[in-house]
Amino acid sequence: GYTHHRQALDWVNDNRTLLGVESIAYAEIIAELDQNYMRRAFWEKLAKDMKNRLAEVAGENLRGWLTTRGLDPRNHDKLPLGMFDYEHFVTKLGYTAKEFKLHGMPENAGAYPNAALAFFYYDTPASLSRIKLRLNWGEHHSEKHKMLMLGSEIGPNSGLFGLNLMGESKFNSITIVEGEFDVLVLQSRFMLETGACLDLVCLSGSAMMGESGANAIASLKLDKVHLWPDNDEAGRKWVAGTVKSIQTPGLYISVLWPSGYD
Repeated sequence: GYTHHRQALDWVNDNRTLLGVESIAYAEIIAELDQNYMRRAFWEKLAKDMKNRLAEVAGENLRGWLTTRGLDPRNHDKLPLGMFDYEHFVTKLGYTAKEFKLHGMPENAGAYPNAALAFFYYDTPASLSRIKLRLNWGEHHSEKHKMLMLGSEIGPNSGLFGLNLMGESKFNSITIVEGEFDVLVLQSRFMLETGACLDLVCLSGSAMMGESGANAIASLKLDKVHLWPDNDEAGRKWVAGTVKSIQTPGLYISVLWPSGYD
């Protein structure tokens, strides 16, 4: 944590002679550490407020739409989701445009009048990595402005959606699906039936097929990864691209082909 990092840096700085180190960029390192800590604290608070906003009366329409997508309303609050309506966060919750800009929010985040659905990505089960906004849902549809990424500099990698549901216990394998709603629907049903969660994640779009996906998987130090694609040609391409990108030495990769594949 932040305190341990500060203590370690202070100790190194105080014992430079003993360690045989002439100098370290102490002030610069501390400044960067402070900035990263403040940024993470800001995004974690924002995610909490987004989650609370979804549970309020203002989130009723969005919660209703989530139900039509297969998510049982009895466990909406347990899923890594929130709601973001810029004007409310600025006028009612005390956030400022300057603060948003300082912590890396895109300047166009306040340009969309409708409330956005927020997906929370994690680089460890307890560490928020970024927030992804879905700007169109229900009747609010525009392919031109569909998604907006927030907080790309919070964590060491882009993170995985659903990772926080897996808990802090050690896991050696995960199953990767193509999109957030694949994770949400399966987790929602499994949680209601068993009270537990699946080891199920995604990095949506083409990201899993590139460096972001490779880094996110490598950081978890897994033994096995199972890919579960959609039953279409895009699913085949996703499997090929993902297998190519996550070639971590010693990692076993299997594919759970849906019914209908040859």
